[in-house]
Amino acid sequence: MNNKRYNLPTQAARRTGGFTLIEMLMIIGIILILSSILVPSLIAARRVAKTAQTRATIHLLDGACQMYMHEMADILSAAAPTSPLYPPSKPGTMNGVTMQGRHLLVECLTGYLNKAGDGAEGPGFRLTGGKKLYGPYNGAENVATVVDSTNNLPVFVDSFGQPILYYCGPTFDTGHNTGTGFPTDATYVNNPATNKPYINTFWIISPGPDGEFWDPAVSGMTNDDITNFNR
Repeated sequence: MNNKRYNLPTQAARRTGGFTLIEMLMIIGIILILSSILVPSLIAARRVAKTAQTRATIHLLDGACQMYMHEMADILSAAAPTSPLYPPSKPGTMNGVTMQGRHLLVECLTGYLNKAGDGAEGPGFRLTGGKKLYGPYNGAENVATVVDSTNNLPVFVDSFGQPILYYCGPTFDTGHNTGTGFPTDATYVNNPATNKPYINTFWIISPGPDGEFWDPAVSGMTNDDITNFNR
């Protein structure tokens, strides 16, 4: 009689490796649950980071405008200007091209548009007949720009890739940046408590994370615009 024993393979031994269909479905389910929790948080964190970076850009441009003003005051001291000489924003024509506030801001703070005609290599500009190089100011030449399709001129953009608008005071004129979606209501810059502008020097404005300029005349809009003045 043959007394040899034969051990039957256990269930674990019979498995050839890998995951069963049920295990795969469970893993996929866990991944989906984690994704639904983490992805919105990552998107929100990225939005916060871009907002902070845009605030830093607005602050940099604000400082650049102050530096420009002080240098222009020194250049034109003999003319005894009666008001600060911040970069202008009133639309005008240069070399046959119409420039508005957002274009003039780049021109004044970096000199990009003048370098071909004033002999200055790279950012900066020289006045007619002068030798001194003025600008760029406060690192404005490092701020990202895009080409405006309306006139092929550069404009500063925020961290969301949206054009930054510029208006020079003391009077706020919405016509200084047309075709940008900016509201036509000049109360945008006003303090409701006094019905006067928060500041009357100049305004630098980004539409913020939602990509829309806040319109005081439209109820229900989220005011997440990023500016150089606090409401």
